[in-house]
Amino acid sequence: MTTDDIFLRRAWLIDHVKAHPGIKLNQILYDWQKSSVSDFGELEMGRSTFFNELDKIDRMFGIHISTKPGKRYDGYFVTNSNGVFDYKIHRWLLSIIDTGFKVNRCTHLYDRFLTDEFPSENGRLKPIIEAMETDKKINIIYKPYNKETSTTKISPYCIKTYKHRFYVLGRLDSGHFRIYSFDRMKDVGITEEGFTVSKDFDAETFFYNFYGVFINTEDEEPSDIIVRAYEDEWNYLMDVPLHHSQHLVCRSENYADFCITIFPTNDFIGDILQQAGRLEIISPVSVRLKIASITDRLHRQYT
Repeated sequence: MTTDDIFLRRAWLIDHVKAHPGIKLNQILYDWQKSSVSDFGELEMGRSTFFNELDKIDRMFGIHISTKPGKRYDGYFVTNSNGVFDYKIHRWLLSIIDTGFKVNRCTHLYDRFLTDEFPSENGRLKPIIEAMETDKKINIIYKPYNKETSTTKISPYCIKTYKHRFYVLGRLDSGHFRIYSFDRMKDVGITEEGFTVSKDFDAETFFYNFYGVFINTEDEEPSDIIVRAYEDEWNYLMDVPLHHSQHLVCRSENYADFCITIFPTNDFIGDILQQAGRLEIISPVSVRLKIASITDRLHRQYT
């Protein structure tokens, strides 16, 4: 059996149990024999292989396929090792495996799947994860836009993705946090100098009131920002919120007002400007004035 066959079998198991929660073992083995992934029974999977695969899936993906505790003969369910998908990374990983498996089964349709280009992590992911696992600081040779290349030593606290790009949140020796894009890194080296993540640090909490990846702000507290959505844009915001804090304030025949609680970073301002005419900042005045200043410059540039 090839590596591809093994991966497809594991993907099939995850997908099949997820699609049929509570499915019994005998039914799983029967369905496997009838599936196209097994070449309709050519690739066998007995009970011992099944249980070995569950262990491999758990160790490889952190995805747990099991019966409910204390109910050995009940059907099987997909969770994580703690019994529930309580981390976004688990849901993201499961979604990738699930989608990849479905797409892989219809190779004859590849030319009819159009996807965005995902910038590579440029080989930076592995050393940064290794440094996080071993609590070692890293040296980054970094080339920001419109600035000279420099070398910076950081303690890698967490990895974040935003708009198809990888970032690492690093703590400087001064104690300040900075965020670095993988695609601007020229090199990454693991040092022998250790560090300890602050006990009170939580990645979700750190970014809770930020929008995007900009973390440098002069504001001491996040702002309640009222965003007015016109035309059909409010329906889109109901399906795809701007931020997890978003909630509907009021709705009329022509618009809907939403409130989000964030630091109004450049990432946020940029997204609002992309929807010019469809989204409007109602308050606070400081954010309205900032956007007005930018649109004034745009008006002068195009007239």
